[in-house]
Amino acid sequence: MISDLEIKTTLPSYCGKTRVSLILLLGSITVLTGPSGSGKTILLQTIAGLERPDYTTIKYKNKEWANAVKQLAPYQREAVYVSQRPQLFSHLDLAENLSYGGNLLEDSYYQELIRVFDLKDSLQNSVEHFSGGETQKASILQALGASPEVLLLDEPFTGLDWVSKKKVMIALKNYLELKSITLILVTHSLEEMKFFSDEIIYLTRGNCQRLSVTEIE
Repeated sequence: MISDLEIKTTLPSYCGKTRVSLILLLGSITVLTGPSGSGKTILLQTIAGLERPDYTTIKYKNKEWANAVKQLAPYQREAVYVSQRPQLFSHLDLAENLSYGGNLLEDSYYQELIRVFDLKDSLQNSVEHFSGGETQKASILQALGASPEVLLLDEPFTGLDWVSKKKVMIALKNYLELKSITLILVTHSLEEMKFFSDEIIYLTRGNCQRLSVTEIE
């Protein structure tokens, strides 16, 4: 029987040594929220293989990503992480950035995503002088271009105005559902929580609990 994404870890002492135990359904959307310093980013990076807290076990589809004796490298995991301050390859144009790690530029659904993200006319442009919002959108597209099964986004919409953010969120959610991609999203925005998920993982220093959106309000 194929398992879901199972995560058990103890976050570092500077995050309160919070014990986290989660089982996430494949293709689901999970929102992580909580005060600054509670370990949300560390948890995403742990899943991605960029951080290695003690007492960590992560299993995905019966494949051990991490346990007491081994840790798979990030490239060996079916997950892609986009940080709060993403960086593109400044020496490459946008199309080359989107093709890094994958080749979905001919995929019609991916092309539509590029169009809705308002980046279709920028494919041949250098990304060196992209605005913060353009860089955020391009980084999400770059991550999806690698065809991940698990997408880890750390406050990915902070550089976008509300109109652009709404368009991007709708298109992204539709694409994730179409491709059956599991999303774990870190956000402080109540609007984003309401849009993406009915259930929230709320982290504080020393505590991890599941809440509904109404409980957050």
